[in-house]
Amino acid sequence: MAKLAGEHYMTSFYRCYGLETVSLRYFNIFGPYQDPTSPYSGVLAKFITSMLNGQEPTIFGDGEQSRDFTFIDNAVSANLLACHAPASQVAGKMCNVANGTRFTLNQTFQLLKTPTGYSGGVKYGPVPRRRCKAFSRRYHARGRVLRL
Repeated sequence: MAKLAGEHYMTSFYRCYGLETVSLRYFNIFGPYQDPTSPYSGVLAKFITSMLNGQEPTIFGDGEQSRDFTFIDNAVSANLLACHAPASQVAGKMCNVANGTRFTLNQTFQLLKTPTGYSGGVKYGPVPRRRCKAFSRRYHARGRVLRL
């Protein structure tokens, strides 16, 4: 709720005082040097670390939940685009920073097997409590090109 409240405050300050703000919501950012032991670390870092160590990665639930993975360079590009975008396009708005392509955790596990050289299986854990995300505006990354 704190993030959502912050977004609403930013929108209010834009509407009331003309302060040009933009909120960016990042979806599953991944890239080099991501710490797999961090509680904020994404599933890719955790899966890759487990697989490189010859350990079964854990998928919570049935693995059919999907994620939109966004490479760190695209997140940086989105920040720069937001900084340089005309205020008429972004001021007072919230934008999702995402790739626009969804992969299930089962698909992700299968895709990571070859590059990690992992030939083992996967563990399935208890189903996590569901979270709901609000969607509004999204910058789609195709390769490294982001469109406003």
